[in-house]
Amino acid sequence: MTADVIRLATDQRDFFVPDFQVFMLGTIPPDTADPNSTQYPSGAVRDIIEVKYEDGLEQVDGFTLIVNNWDAERNQPIYFGHDAEVASNEHPDVFEPGQELLVSMGYVGNLNHMVLGMVTSVDVQFAEDGHSKLVVSGLNVLDQLRDRQYTWSWPEDGAPNIRDSDMAESLSRPAEPGNNKPGFGIPVIMDPEARNRETPHEHIFM
Repeated sequence: MTADVIRLATDQRDFFVPDFQVFMLGTIPPDTADPNSTQYPSGAVRDIIEVKYEDGLEQVDGFTLIVNNWDAERNQPIYFGHDAEVASNEHPDVFEPGQELLVSMGYVGNLNHMVLGMVTSVDVQFAEDGHSKLVVSGLNVLDQLRDRQYTWSWPEDGAPNIRDSDMAESLSRPAEPGNNKPGFGIPVIMDPEARNRETPHEHIFM
């Protein structure tokens, strides 16, 4: 007697397999981006053991990465503590404090960008009974705006009104602290259809 084959997945119902991706340089990569390109942290994702994203009403969102720091084939650390003679392109500075990382999470084939954050701390752990690992923590790049308060108003060009998307677009430029002019220095992507449905404001003050 032959047992019936039970299909666990079909073309209409895929498995929900958790997945994540980490890119560096503070840029949103295209869907066709090659993870092995020198522009991105080659192989770094394979070293990440755990990914954690945190958000809250009273705090800036951020991330924590647990990263393997031990090369079992060479018997030496990978990112921190390795021999100075090791080629730097094999050990990118992807987890160095100040580096901007884009962390995406979700399922295979359906990842969502969770946070574009800056690495704020790295805890290197050399355990007595295990391999070396890193605890990499970072905060949303918007955390950098908390070092200064800006006073500004819109519209800036004498227009009779302004939409929310217009204000967001103006904030995509870098800040000018000397002129007390706010800015994020982050590209802003607009949805034209949503933009046309916005209610104009006569004045917005920050």
